[in-house]
Amino acid sequence: MLALSPTHSTAVSPDMWIYLLGEATEGKTVKIGKTSAATMAVRIESIDRDQHSAERYVLLAAMRGESRAEKATQDYFDEYRLTNRGSHREYFRAESPLVEYMLWLRAQYCVSIDPVDTEELIPAEDINFWLPRPERRMTAPPDDPDTLFSRHVQLQGTLAGTAWNWVPDPMASFQDYFTPPDIVRRAGEAMGGIDLDPASHFLANKRLILAGVHIGRYFTRAHSAFDNDWNGRIWLNPPYGDYLPWFERIAEQMRIGHVQQVCMISPMWAFGTKQARPHMARATAMIVLSPTPEFFNPGDPTKTGRNDPHGVVYWGDRRSDFLDAFGDIGIPCTLEPR
Repeated sequence: MLALSPTHSTAVSPDMWIYLLGEATEGKTVKIGKTSAATMAVRIESIDRDQHSAERYVLLAAMRGESRAEKATQDYFDEYRLTNRGSHREYFRAESPLVEYMLWLRAQYCVSIDPVDTEELIPAEDINFWLPRPERRMTAPPDDPDTLFSRHVQLQGTLAGTAWNWVPDPMASFQDYFTPPDIVRRAGEAMGGIDLDPASHFLANKRLILAGVHIGRYFTRAHSAFDNDWNGRIWLNPPYGDYLPWFERIAEQMRIGHVQQVCMISPMWAFGTKQARPHMARATAMIVLSPTPEFFNPGDPTKTGRNDPHGVVYWGDRRSDFLDAFGDIGIPCTLEPR
């Protein structure tokens, strides 16, 4: 197991990008390096310009971190290091363990997959949060033999037209709407912070960061909330539709002690169904939002998702804090858990 220090992210010096680049044409090589460039786009342009071959590189993942994290990552994958590059020891064969680590990285909240991201948009996490370990791997999505083109193939963006276009594209589906940052901020105030958003998207998290709202970690469709443990204080805006699995997951994670508080936003009808009744019986408070908030659809910013009244339900022991945090933007309801 690789670990460099017990320090928390507030103590690190995230003065560099630590990155994984993929060779674009054949996809057989990964470059693990570091740079103090303002953006990865600047660094990639420099790398491509200095190549003595037809190779060019695309961004697979980049993190803000300390210089020593580059060597630690390279050493972890040392058995795949290419030895025909002379003094350039940052090139590796794109073997499954390295590729699956890259896929895992791309699902983490502190990882950039956009070469024009600046450091302000990417939270600097303790490097031990993302350094490679045996369990930090995500298998590649399977191809569907019944389709001419894989549904995962990226047809636009930085990986389109490259050997890495099979990597799942988090921009591929926008069936959900992102919550206004002010509501998420209030949830953090109510609970004393947010440790996990189990139903998020990297664009949603980026919008929150730009608004000054920071969440400890988040799960996406590629990193399922139903296959990974939750922890601490939860902010949740589940995908529209089938809410029962989310209610059951909240109950399970609170029962086993992994979760202490939850704020969940959904249309009001979701909290009034027969399926929701036993789970609402454990809640301690609710806010009926008034007016209904305007959500954000990245696929069509003109849509606001305002067709249903919404509420925020709270499970936890800070009812007064919850009601104080949301009281001026809705109708407060005190609930008695049974």
